[in-house]
Amino acid sequence: MNRYTYRAEWSAEHGEYVGRCLELSWLPRWAPTMQQAIADVEQAAEQHVSLNQWAVQKLADRPPTGLFDL
Repeated sequence: MNRYTYRAEWSAEHGEYVGRCLELSWLPRWAPTMQQAIADVEQAAEQHVSLNQWAVQKLADRPPTGLFDL
């Protein structure tokens, strides 16, 4: 497990759930269930990190800036 931050949300445009890794936002995965969307994006993130042999800094490891951007 890579301990990145994952989220699933409903996409009305696609009629499916979209799973996202917040640190790797260019790797969304769509699936009919939230659980499958999360599982698919977790697998994509693992593949990306193992193939590229580098990892993006996890949100939990980043120091707080005190800024709130909208």
